[in-house]
Amino acid sequence: MKLSTVLLSSAFILVAGNTYATEVTHPFYVPGQKEVMSDTTYTFNSVDFDDVAKVTDNTLAEKISFGVYKDLAVYVTGENSWTRRNPDRGPVVDEDRNLGWNIGGTYNLLNANNTYVQIDANYGQRENVATVGEYKAVTVALKGGYDFGWAIPYARVIGEFPIAQSKQSLNDPMYDAYIGAYRLFADKVAVDAGVRYKWDKNDDAKDWSIVARADYLFTNKISAGVFGSYMFDGREDDFDSDYDGYTVGVNLKAAF
Repeated sequence: MKLSTVLLSSAFILVAGNTYATEVTHPFYVPGQKEVMSDTTYTFNSVDFDDVAKVTDNTLAEKISFGVYKDLAVYVTGENSWTRRNPDRGPVVDEDRNLGWNIGGTYNLLNANNTYVQIDANYGQRENVATVGEYKAVTVALKGGYDFGWAIPYARVIGEFPIAQSKQSLNDPMYDAYIGAYRLFADKVAVDAGVRYKWDKNDDAKDWSIVARADYLFTNKISAGVFGSYMFDGREDDFDSDYDGYTVGVNLKAAF
């Protein structure tokens, strides 16, 4: 099994009723020119590989975005993940700390007539001494949605393409697709739910998850939220192993 299969994760939400994404919780939101946005997230993730091991990790991440032009922003992220692996056979317990960072940009290709199309690209590195070593990859995401007023259905596809790694042969891409719908209640509570599919070609690992999220907007520029997912169907064909798991977390966003 590859640690990258466990660590690959993300959260996306939408806000209904606006042609332009003015709320920080909107997935097509881009900080205005010279505006800065802070996005802080804590995540707990647990994956149980049948008859092999249980892997858990606690991740604290920070993303800082800077608006350089209308509908265009650049960003840098940093994360620290504490990972624990408990094999089903034997007393050995592996623990490690994983440091990572990304630098990239987000651009709204289309942001008019209640229709949104966004592209995001970044370069990142992760360090995990025990299993992967130094891992480098380019990630590209494409996202689109339409605002019907009462709700916004949307879809997002992510491709992660490895460049180099020092300890394992993580040469194949990983894909992450999400289809969901979003609704804003009383201009304060944003609720999002959908289905997520991931495919890690390195292990030929495929899994399905149900994803849900809720955010409270104190203002258009400040929000706090909780999120979670349940992975109900996972399979690694290369290791002939099934797996399932769950994720929970909290998030705080602020733009200024």
